[in-house]
Amino acid sequence: TPLVNLASQGRRIGLTWPESLPVPTLSGNTATYAEVLPGVDLQVTAEVDGYREVLVVKDRAAASNPALHQIRFGLVTDGVSAAVREDGGLVANDETGEVIFAGDPPMMWDTPVAPAGMSAAEAA
Repeated sequence: TPLVNLASQGRRIGLTWPESLPVPTLSGNTATYAEVLPGVDLQVTAEVDGYREVLVVKDRAAASNPALHQIRFGLVTDGVSAAVREDGGLVANDETGEVIFAGDPPMMWDTPVAPAGMSAAEAA
């Protein structure tokens, strides 16, 4: 079952996780799938015009897991052909070449841990 399904103009694209997922915890428009890897949660947020997924790596031990070096989501399509752009983003075109879906390239960042008595914003 796709983790995310998007539909437009009678066409569909869906994102899958490579293994079965636990039941998510829901908070507003975000579903959190706990421990998809040891010490790693998957958060999927529904937005007005799409979605975003974030892997929350909770500690140094989780960050050293070799499985994090390459995460491969699956993709299912109906009525579009999907391809990776040169910048690493995703584009899905219909049979005429019209772009129906597009996604930004993946990115990674680190959130600083604030020293005692300091906010994360001050530490950044």
